[in-house]
Amino acid sequence: MEDRNNNGSCDACEQDFMNEVNELVDNVENHSKQQYEEKEREVEDAFGNKGDQC
Repeated sequence: MEDRNNNGSCDACEQDFMNEVNELVDNVENHSKQQYEEKEREVEDAFGNKGDQC
């Protein structure tokens, strides 16, 4: 999130991204450990285990 406009605030795309992340985090907080593990396997199956990304 290093791209900032001249006054140091977030641009619209960054704000949309952060809103989406916050919504996803809120949804995850209500999941049980079993649901979390199921989703984790689903994501790993879809994208592989790429822990060295970024």
